[in-house]
Amino acid sequence: MKGLTEKLWILLAALLFAGTMLDSVAVPKELSVVDYGALNTPADDRRFREFAERVENWEADGIRIVSPTAEGDPIYLDLVYWRGELHVRLDTTEDAFGPDKIIELTCSPKLQQLDFGKAYEYRLSGCMYPGTFTVYIMPK
Repeated sequence: MKGLTEKLWILLAALLFAGTMLDSVAVPKELSVVDYGALNTPADDRRFREFAERVENWEADGIRIVSPTAEGDPIYLDLVYWRGELHVRLDTTEDAFGPDKIIELTCSPKLQQLDFGKAYEYRLSGCMYPGTFTVYIMPK
């Protein structure tokens, strides 16, 4: 019995260590920053497209979309895809005229791509409220 107990502890320790290693490798500690709106560049569009493709292929990834308000204050939208779920964090704490809140929710890992002729619009759905919301628009 003692040998079995030692083996179980070793197995448990190995699983915990492996899980910790996987967590640190698969989920980025710092999110790639993607500017949105007037400040975005072709590199931002490429990074967002890469993120969308990784989500579609069930690969862990994360980005931070920074959208300026009309006054220039940043609004942060963090999107992290991990283990079949898309985690969303909307931070308006630096918006002088905004609600000064951080909202976190989990959405369906499906980014809808809509074709509007000259541009693609990416939307999220399957969140904890009805409807969809736009997260990114890029030229074709």
